[in-house]
Amino acid sequence: MMAAMIAYLSLRTSSFDEFNFIINIPYEDKIAHIIMYIFLAISLCIASRKYIIIITISTIYGGIIELLQNYYFPPRTGEWLDLLSDFIGAIIGVVLFIFIQKKTFKKINNSNSKQ
Repeated sequence: MMAAMIAYLSLRTSSFDEFNFIINIPYEDKIAHIIMYIFLAISLCIASRKYIIIITISTIYGGIIELLQNYYFPPRTGEWLDLLSDFIGAIIGVVLFIFIQKKTFKKINNSNSKQ
Protein backbone atom coordinates (compact mmCIF):
# COMPACT_ATOMS: atom_id res chain seq x y z
CA MET A 1 0.00 0.00 0.00
CA MET A 2 2.79 2.41 0.93
CA ALA A 3 4.65 1.59 -2.29
CA ALA A 4 1.51 2.33 -4.33
CA MET A 5 1.06 5.68 -2.62
CA ILE A 6 4.69 6.59 -3.29
CA ALA A 7 4.28 5.63 -6.95
CA TYR A 8 1.13 7.73 -7.30
CA LEU A 9 2.65 10.79 -5.64
CA SER A 10 5.93 10.45 -7.53
CA LEU A 11 4.52 9.77 -10.98
CA ARG A 12 1.62 12.20 -11.13
CA THR A 13 2.23 14.77 -13.83
CA SER A 14 0.85 17.75 -11.95
CA SER A 15 3.05 19.23 -9.27
CA PHE A 16 2.39 20.39 -5.77
CA ASP A 17 3.37 23.98 -6.64
CA GLU A 18 -0.17 25.12 -5.88
CA PHE A 19 0.64 24.62 -2.18
CA ASN A 20 3.81 26.75 -2.22
CA PHE A 21 1.86 29.88 -1.36
CA ILE A 22 0.96 28.36 2.03
CA ILE A 23 4.47 27.56 3.21
CA ASN A 24 7.79 27.56 1.44
CA ILE A 25 10.34 25.21 3.00
CA PRO A 26 13.77 24.82 1.41
CA TYR A 27 14.28 21.33 -0.02
CA GLU A 28 10.68 20.35 0.79
CA ASP A 29 10.73 17.74 -1.97
CA LYS A 30 13.79 16.05 -0.46
CA ILE A 31 12.13 16.10 2.97
CA ALA A 32 9.01 14.54 1.41
CA HIS A 33 11.13 11.77 -0.14
CA ILE A 34 12.78 11.05 3.20
CA ILE A 35 9.43 10.90 5.01
CA MET A 36 7.81 8.65 2.39
CA TYR A 37 10.71 6.21 2.44
CA ILE A 38 10.81 6.16 6.25
CA PHE A 39 7.24 4.86 6.16
CA LEU A 40 8.02 2.44 3.32
CA ALA A 41 10.96 0.97 5.24
CA ILE A 42 8.94 0.68 8.45
CA SER A 43 6.16 -1.09 6.52
CA LEU A 44 8.68 -3.53 5.08
CA CYS A 45 10.28 -4.07 8.51
CA ILE A 46 6.93 -5.22 9.86
CA ALA A 47 6.90 -7.96 7.22
CA SER A 48 10.57 -8.92 7.46
CA ARG A 49 13.59 -8.31 9.69
CA LYS A 50 16.17 -8.43 6.89
CA TYR A 51 17.20 -4.82 7.28
CA ILE A 52 19.92 -4.60 4.60
CA ILE A 53 17.54 -6.13 2.06
CA ILE A 54 14.82 -3.66 3.07
CA ILE A 55 17.17 -0.71 2.56
CA THR A 56 18.28 -2.17 -0.79
CA ILE A 57 14.73 -2.84 -2.00
CA SER A 58 13.58 0.63 -0.94
CA THR A 59 16.51 2.27 -2.74
CA ILE A 60 16.01 0.21 -5.90
CA TYR A 61 12.30 1.10 -5.83
CA GLY A 62 13.27 4.78 -5.53
CA GLY A 63 15.66 4.38 -8.47
CA ILE A 64 12.96 2.79 -10.61
CA ILE A 65 10.58 5.66 -9.76
CA GLU A 66 13.26 8.20 -10.71
CA LEU A 67 13.87 6.45 -14.05
CA LEU A 68 10.15 6.28 -14.77
CA GLN A 69 9.80 9.98 -13.98
CA ASN A 70 12.69 10.86 -16.24
CA TYR A 71 11.66 8.82 -19.27
CA TYR A 72 7.88 8.35 -19.14
CA PHE A 73 6.27 11.14 -17.13
CA PRO A 74 7.21 14.54 -18.56
CA PRO A 75 7.60 17.20 -17.23
CA ARG A 76 8.83 15.14 -14.25
CA THR A 77 12.56 14.46 -14.09
CA GLY A 78 14.64 11.96 -12.18
CA GLU A 79 17.18 13.39 -9.74
CA TRP A 80 20.14 11.81 -7.98
CA LEU A 81 19.39 13.84 -4.85
CA ASP A 82 15.89 12.36 -4.76
CA LEU A 83 17.40 8.87 -4.88
CA LEU A 84 19.81 9.83 -2.09
CA SER A 85 16.85 11.13 -0.07
CA ASP A 86 15.05 7.81 -0.63
CA PHE A 87 18.13 5.93 0.61
CA ILE A 88 18.44 8.17 3.69
CA GLY A 89 14.73 7.74 4.43
CA ALA A 90 15.02 3.95 4.19
CA ILE A 91 17.96 3.94 6.61
CA ILE A 92 16.14 6.20 9.07
CA GLY A 93 13.02 4.00 8.79
CA VAL A 94 14.95 0.83 9.60
CA VAL A 95 16.80 2.48 12.49
CA LEU A 96 13.53 3.88 13.85
CA PHE A 97 11.88 0.47 13.60
CA ILE A 98 14.75 -1.21 15.45
CA PHE A 99 14.69 1.50 18.13
CA ILE A 100 10.92 1.27 18.64
CA GLN A 101 11.04 -2.53 18.60
CA LYS A 102 13.77 -2.61 21.26
CA LYS A 103 11.93 -0.08 23.46
CA THR A 104 8.67 -2.01 23.13
CA PHE A 105 10.34 -5.37 23.80
CA LYS A 106 12.16 -3.93 26.82
CA LYS A 107 8.91 -2.48 28.19
CA ILE A 108 7.10 -5.82 27.74
CA ASN A 109 9.92 -7.71 29.45
CA ASN A 110 9.96 -5.25 32.36
CA SER A 111 6.19 -5.55 32.88
CA ASN A 112 6.39 -9.38 32.72
CA SER A 113 9.21 -9.53 35.27
CA LYS A 114 7.22 -7.41 37.76
CA GLN A 115 4.37 -9.93 37.77
